[in-house]
Amino acid sequence: MKRDTAVEFIRGQLGRYLENRGISTSDSFPCLNPLHAEKEIQSMRFNEKRNRVHCFGCGVDYDIFDVIRVLEDISDREAVFRRACELFDVVVDEDEQTVPEAWPLYEGLRERREAMMRRRGAVDYTEYFKACAKRIGEINYLHQRGLSDEIIQWAGLGYDPNYTRGTGGKVWKAVIIPKNKSGFIARNTDTASNERYRKTGPNSIYNAIAIKNAQQPVFVVEGELDALSVMEVGGDAVALGTTSNINKFIELLKTCRPKHPLLIAMDNDSQGRSASRELQIALKQMDIPFYCVNLTGPYKDASEALVEARDGFRTVVMENESIEEPAWEVDKEGYLQNSMLNHIPAFIRGINTSVHASVIPTGFAKLDAVLDGGLYEGLYIVSAAGSLGKTTFVLQMADQIAAGKGGTAEKGGTDVVFFSLETGRSALMAKSISRITFEKAMQQSAEVKLAKTARAISTGRRYTSYDQEEIDLINEAIETYKTYAGHVYISEDLGDIGVTDIRKMVDKHIRFTGRRPVVIIDYIHRLSPYDERMNDRQNTNKAVLELKRISRDFKVPVVAVSGVDSVDGGTYAYASPGEMKELGAIEHSSDVLISMQLAGETYSDIESAHPIRSIELVILKNRYGKAGDTLSYRYHTMYNCFEE
Repeated sequence: MKRDTAVEFIRGQLGRYLENRGISTSDSFPCLNPLHAEKEIQSMRFNEKRNRVHCFGCGVDYDIFDVIRVLEDISDREAVFRRACELFDVVVDEDEQTVPEAWPLYEGLRERREAMMRRRGAVDYTEYFKACAKRIGEINYLHQRGLSDEIIQWAGLGYDPNYTRGTGGKVWKAVIIPKNKSGFIARNTDTASNERYRKTGPNSIYNAIAIKNAQQPVFVVEGELDALSVMEVGGDAVALGTTSNINKFIELLKTCRPKHPLLIAMDNDSQGRSASRELQIALKQMDIPFYCVNLTGPYKDASEALVEARDGFRTVVMENESIEEPAWEVDKEGYLQNSMLNHIPAFIRGINTSVHASVIPTGFAKLDAVLDGGLYEGLYIVSAAGSLGKTTFVLQMADQIAAGKGGTAEKGGTDVVFFSLETGRSALMAKSISRITFEKAMQQSAEVKLAKTARAISTGRRYTSYDQEEIDLINEAIETYKTYAGHVYISEDLGDIGVTDIRKMVDKHIRFTGRRPVVIIDYIHRLSPYDERMNDRQNTNKAVLELKRISRDFKVPVVAVSGVDSVDGGTYAYASPGEMKELGAIEHSSDVLISMQLAGETYSDIESAHPIRSIELVILKNRYGKAGDTLSYRYHTMYNCFEE
């Protein structure tokens, strides 16, 4: 068989080869590229028409020879071909055994692999940079742009007279601007060409280290040569590289907050002004000090200003004579928007929308009466000392909301997203079923001893000692639980979830189900820190503020449990406004603040074996209703049930 014929035949066998390797050709499968890190993602598919596999993650596109090379770890291309012939019983004419130098199978393979490695930051261009730096004396381009030998050497700038990467085969005489060891900018020195730049490697902010190390305000400019122009006259600067990198710059600022104000100095054109505006708004939201600087005067950008008016440019950079007041334009517009006249339309829309919004009963009749029918959009804090049953209480509330208890039968239950940061999903389910066995035993006037504790339900070996009546009660409780369990969503990310994760989960729930849930967090102090640099109190305050925002943004009730300490071994209560103020954001940001406390017992009694405890809920704060009411409950500790 002729070699060309053999190659075409073998290429048509890719589907057969994949199936023989246990890879389905009708479904997506993990990428075969050994450099693709996310192996658990099904990102590659077989295209029968093209007889190739393509990864929609890293972009590799393999035919059968590539696949054999990767899966069977064969590096020599002739060996790959021989292996393919062996697999498919192909015999090639003896005079065509040698692989041609430009065998089309491997054309572009090296370039594709290198491009992929560049995207992952895996290519080290250090030696290339050194070679280009040695040739920098061959051109005068950078001196003409106003840059001195000192700044050229500091930045490691170089020259490649035969640059072709990404140029479509054209040869550039290019200045090479290193960004890091894995990425650089190639600047075409041909001023007559419309093609000026080519970027290689990870998309990053140029001289980003200045944000961390600068001892003075840092200029934020567009191009790398603009940043070097600022540094040429004694300033410090970072370059976005492109105005589309604003989000990347904001992400950098989240991890590295600047020590000094930022000086926004985008290009003097419509695109630069738009980018400047967008950046101002983002910095204002992050509360990062900044100034708007007229760095370019009548010129397009900092690089041109350095060439055309070096002394004036130096003056602007060094003395900041043209700095405007901080964000006056943005502040003015934002302030004027505070006029209540601007908010009347939204207020009316809110009234109209509220016609269709309904209260969500908690299923605790007395509590619902105090809360004007139940839960509304807002932040509800249930605060209690340890071992008082706060998890059990909010879990029972969740079940009753999901079951529609207290509402109309036609409406059914409401979804609940329950973030459990201390107790596992199975343990919570056992608690719920335990409570149902107790409630059913009481309803059926059966002996209470038929009801089962959570441990008695979840421990399988105990079932051998149960009589049929007990087993029937458990099964009946499970069937009851099934009727509303579809409305309960429990996240048990113990210690690994923060308020940002909660926001994402609530957003996902609404988008996936089309329903707005009640959100329950058990409990605030177990949330992952919002900022590792904050102390515990600061992180708790921040978490409360963010939960309030989640309630507002998604129009959902948020119920969060908060722990407190007992007072002198006695009953915990917030006896004075001063003690309430000690709660910080918990008191200030909550719409309803409920204290759970013992009634008629001291805190030290809680460790004793009391199967039934007297618990009081004190409404310390009710933003839209009456505060000060005390509600009494009987807490059946063995069966995880609160009775009003």
